[in-house]
Amino acid sequence: MKVALLWPHNQHALDIPETIPLGLGYLLANLDPERHPASLIDATLDRLAPASPEFEERLRREAPDIVGVSFWSSNAHSVYESCRSIRRILPGTKIIFGGPHATSYGKFEVESGNADFVIAGDAEFSFPELLNALEDDSDLDRISGLVWRDAQQNIHCNELHYVDELDSLGRVDYGLLRLDDYHQLGYGYRGKAVLNDGLKSAMMMATRGCPYRCTFCSAPFISGRPLRTHSPAHVADVIEDLYRNHDVRLVSLGDDQFTLNIAYATQVCEEIISRDLAGLVMVTPNGIRMQSNIAPEFLRLMLRAGWQELTIAPESGSPHTLEIMQKDLDLSVVKPFVELCHAEGIKLKANFIIGYPGETRADIEMTARFIEDNDFDNISLCFFQPLPGTPIFDELIASGEIPPDFVPARYSQLTYCPKGVDAQWLCDTFNSILNNFRDSKGWNYINDRVGSIRVAEGEEERNTEGSGIAGAIPHTVMTMGSANPKDQLLT
Repeated sequence: MKVALLWPHNQHALDIPETIPLGLGYLLANLDPERHPASLIDATLDRLAPASPEFEERLRREAPDIVGVSFWSSNAHSVYESCRSIRRILPGTKIIFGGPHATSYGKFEVESGNADFVIAGDAEFSFPELLNALEDDSDLDRISGLVWRDAQQNIHCNELHYVDELDSLGRVDYGLLRLDDYHQLGYGYRGKAVLNDGLKSAMMMATRGCPYRCTFCSAPFISGRPLRTHSPAHVADVIEDLYRNHDVRLVSLGDDQFTLNIAYATQVCEEIISRDLAGLVMVTPNGIRMQSNIAPEFLRLMLRAGWQELTIAPESGSPHTLEIMQKDLDLSVVKPFVELCHAEGIKLKANFIIGYPGETRADIEMTARFIEDNDFDNISLCFFQPLPGTPIFDELIASGEIPPDFVPARYSQLTYCPKGVDAQWLCDTFNSILNNFRDSKGWNYINDRVGSIRVAEGEEERNTEGSGIAGAIPHTVMTMGSANPKDQLLT
């Protein structure tokens, strides 16, 4: 069967390009081109807006039997609109969802008819197995993570199994992902953290899995709790390919827990060093755990391997907020870790979330003071976004604070406000925290209103008076502040 893999149109990704279709790259690496010839439709890179004549013409030209869609919650509107075009233009084509949102909401997507099939979790092996089964008309009940409807219209959710040996998933061909074209667009996955702005960058994965229980994070469900790893040689091979064949000098590990196993992380660093890649910079933008076994010797090794900066994720300066997040973090470890990194010549960025369910103004003000009291080199400040598949998302639906069809937005956009907290105050506080930090560093910046409030279609921008609203903010994106998201970037 002829397969088209769709990376849906995402206007925000054009404005601030941080993502590439890495997951689809893994699928391409595991498809038999003789049996199932596949193409990649990158609707973001090629600016193929859903329902546009250009997108529909591309569908007619490709005429696939199967369309596999990478579905993230943030691009839900684009996915649904794209699928309506697929149903209209190619009524016999089967639609298969995969990705984080599909993993969290597979049963709903099949029940509602948005997708014919959903594959949850690792899809590298399950996807070709499904294609073979559809072609051969064989049983579907043993395909890992598959959500499907039988002839009697019953929905089945097959048990999900994670792949233990990640090297068996093969290597992503970044040429097929058109990485060089993304570089022309200005792509960089969190490459503007602290240093090395402007280097060509790429994202890759060394590990999958997270054993922790943070209620705002879907990683344990999407990738499993046990830490699974690529071999150190595989990781270094990918980095060397990016370095020598794509002129990449900044490699971002998209891992959630790269340093969880210090012995493994040590081997990866040693393997990278052995490749003699002069000028290579490594970053871990999702953050590393501030563990007691991260010793000065290990930090020196990371520095030699390219880690000029590290990211940590305290998330809050309030013990109460950390408790309801189930973050399992003692804030007293943060300042010594910052000092340790600085002593070894490593810059440090810290990730924070404000507006968490159950937070008070006092909790948020504690976070502001915590940022002021620690010598971070940069911060990433985010509004809390209810992410489908997370425990807190389900709690908010059960309590009626957000609707079942809630769609998150950018992390600089307020879509949910805790009870008892004024939305305008929260938005103003977001901007105040960010601007105070930037001012403390003496940085020049264009936009002093990075944070904005999502409002309903047709509604005017919010004024500076408190709105008094709590719970979910209507879905259509209109923002306060600069109309150009690029103005949010630091100079």
